[in-house]
Amino acid sequence: MKDTVKSMSLHAFVRLVALSALLVVVPKVAFAETASQPWPISIRNQIDRIGNVEYRLRKSAANLCSDSNTLTGIKIDYIGAYASGDQQVVREYAGLGDAPQVISVAAESPAESAGVQVGDDILSVNGMPISQLHIQSHDTALLADQIEERLAATPEGRDVTLVLERDGQPVTVSFKGETACATRFILKTGKGLTAYSDGNNVALSGKLVDFARNADELAIFAGHELAHVVARDGKARGLGQRRAMEDRADILGADLMRCAGFDVSRGLAIWQRYNKRDWLRWLRGPSHRNVPERIRRFEAHLESAPMVCPPEVPPLAD
Repeated sequence: MKDTVKSMSLHAFVRLVALSALLVVVPKVAFAETASQPWPISIRNQIDRIGNVEYRLRKSAANLCSDSNTLTGIKIDYIGAYASGDQQVVREYAGLGDAPQVISVAAESPAESAGVQVGDDILSVNGMPISQLHIQSHDTALLADQIEERLAATPEGRDVTLVLERDGQPVTVSFKGETACATRFILKTGKGLTAYSDGNNVALSGKLVDFARNADELAIFAGHELAHVVARDGKARGLGQRRAMEDRADILGADLMRCAGFDVSRGLAIWQRYNKRDWLRWLRGPSHRNVPERIRRFEAHLESAPMVCPPEVPPLAD
């Protein structure tokens, strides 16, 4: 499915659009009574799950996207991205201080191999002190975005160097990032079980992330939307072409998943659960096949098509 995704990195989109609109300062005890997790922890868990799936899928599409950049596997947060009334709640639950902080490190990523840890405060990036980046920033609420963009812009083959603070002590790490598809993965709140793309970015709803029981299930949706980006799907000339694009995104998404090391067969369980709970499925638009047919097509492709990495982009069916 294609839709418009605001071009902003994951955490900033969540902070500036979703949280500022939906969240108010509530006493700590109220969170415990109304939710299984306080919202700062829940959002961080969703970001971490998306970040791990994003890391693997973007690597698998490295040579297929029109734009590429440096992938580190790091997600960053910054207290200045929150409304002033929410900052104390974030500090209490998430342990966020005044410095930008690492909140997710993808498994088997260059950052993890170099020893970067969740909870590390960032003091400098590629020789630039955070204090200087703060001065240069046109909007300090987006400082974490700007740091991630600086990391992504590290030239291929050049070391990423971070000075971190951990347990009150400075820690310096250097590592080479990996070339990957430049597509951004964005968390959307206030949505149902949905995923979509705009040709450049991939959006996954928080409810979908929570509905997925494992990374393979989440990657079924993420891979489909990334496939739209890889195939450069634009506006369709009609319903037939739209259906062909969706069919191709299913198959190409499955191939991207396989190249990224995901289990497509295991991931299909989310479609089976989704179909059982979707009471309005017979009223859905005809741009996508019904879920049982999509599952059959997935399974037939897995049985008949050898895995080739990077995968080829299939032509659109007539």
